[in-house]
Amino acid sequence: MLLFIMRCVTLVFAVILIGCTSDAQDAVKAQPIYDANPSHLWNRVHAAQLCRVGPDGKTYGEDRLEPLLWMHSEHLLRGKSFEDAIAVLDEFDREGGESLIEAPLKKAILQRDLWLVANWLTQKPDTEEKQRLQTALAKVIRRLALSSEQIEKLPDSYAMAVAAKVVSSRFDAAQPERSYLPTQLFDAEGPWVCIGRSDGLIAPQHLREDSSSPFTNSVFLILLKLPAGRAATLEFLLQLESFDQPYLIANPNEKSRRSIPLLPNAALPIWPKGSEVALVRRAMLIDSKGKIVASPITESIQLRVMRTETPVPSSAMFNIEKARGNWAFFEFQFRRTDLLGPSPIGLRDVSADRDFKTGFMSHPSDGFDEAPQPTKPFPLGSQPFDNNRASCIGCHQLPGLYSFNSLAGFQFGRLQISRDKSAREIGPFQFKAASLPEIEAAAVQWKETQASWKRFGALANR
Repeated sequence: MLLFIMRCVTLVFAVILIGCTSDAQDAVKAQPIYDANPSHLWNRVHAAQLCRVGPDGKTYGEDRLEPLLWMHSEHLLRGKSFEDAIAVLDEFDREGGESLIEAPLKKAILQRDLWLVANWLTQKPDTEEKQRLQTALAKVIRRLALSSEQIEKLPDSYAMAVAAKVVSSRFDAAQPERSYLPTQLFDAEGPWVCIGRSDGLIAPQHLREDSSSPFTNSVFLILLKLPAGRAATLEFLLQLESFDQPYLIANPNEKSRRSIPLLPNAALPIWPKGSEVALVRRAMLIDSKGKIVASPITESIQLRVMRTETPVPSSAMFNIEKARGNWAFFEFQFRRTDLLGPSPIGLRDVSADRDFKTGFMSHPSDGFDEAPQPTKPFPLGSQPFDNNRASCIGCHQLPGLYSFNSLAGFQFGRLQISRDKSAREIGPFQFKAASLPEIEAAAVQWKETQASWKRFGALANR
């Protein structure tokens, strides 16, 4: 009998231990972002929406650019994650949580994060849980809204990073993996030229909500700098704008024609060695009138530098191993701890960081819900690239102008053309130099026409 009782007690303790372990894995223990007190309401809102506990029991997503959400994610829509998200958002609305912190930048960042979650939600099937979460998010987003004048006065994280001199300001060809962050990116008369299109948005692939990304609440800018300076860059754009030949022509090489039927037109204007390209992402916000407004907050900057001369077009340029030497890649992202801390540096060099792939062109499955790979323990199995730098080569392997995926026929490092179109039907798009306000206005106008805003904007404006 004594042995039986001891076994029962042991079993009870085992059940309790298993339950405690499960609860511990479900609990999100995130670093404080908005206040030193981890239990502060704003920190709890942030943790409930953006942070996740992995199968290893560790907390992830505390200070990422985007939420750890994928197209097929059920996180936040069922179980404890849904209950926690609803509870803390309702508490924020009920208690007037916006009054706990007055700093406009903190309000802007929290609103920006919640809007990303809301934008992801608009693309999920309609359920009672989705409707409840959308409504709760909309209430808090309204409470956090700044006036358009306040938004205009928010600091630019890029300017902060330049002032902080986080890395060198010049590319070092002798050390191509040494990060650099150029100055004067947004100088209207500086060496960098902002590129626009007369027939649509620049960087359209980044803004395809149907398949590419659930996080499209940003203004995307493409800036170009040729080694000879602003005048040479403007002249290049004029040449491209006036180019009246097809971008792609039939491959003259019989041996490679079957696998690569088309090649770039050798008459296209080229980027010389040392040309630099920047893809800049800046946050949109919802102002106190319920309008979408472009903010000065730089979310990320991706840079690439042409390390070789543009070769004569041939099938050899599609050799991925050789293509790796065409470019040097760098990436900077804002981090809330850097941006909101006592000594803000604005942007962090994340070129060599390894991270989950969310948003643009990520696989739809949830990296936290997938079965772990036996050869790659979590999170390595859900982090497909060795680092952020390595992820760039997949879309920008071609040299020079041919890596510019906004051009018709040039996408993701390959020549893409539908079977029912000939090379001559690939006509030139109208590229031109544009001002930052022009690009921002076009981006806001585009966002206002999207299904995601039409679905959520009504809630945000109640």
